[in-house]
Amino acid sequence: MEDKYFLYSQDQLNEKNQILNKSNKKLIPGEVIVNGVKKNFTMISTTSVIPRFFDTVVVAKGNPSTFTYTMPKTEKGDTK
Repeated sequence: MEDKYFLYSQDQLNEKNQILNKSNKKLIPGEVIVNGVKKNFTMISTTSVIPRFFDTVVVAKGNPSTFTYTMPKTEKGDTK
């Protein structure tokens, strides 16, 4: 399997949550463990950038089967 990039973009997270908020949901970033440290990510990609999101940061790179991670998920938002 080819290397993948675990990417994080606060702008992407904000945009998705703005859309999901209309249906009382929110996106929870995924987590990948890198050198014993949990790091948030918003997507896994074959490229190191997320088009339109210039704040993209590569948090990990490699074969996903060599990492311990949880995928981003959608949950019900606050009902306040």
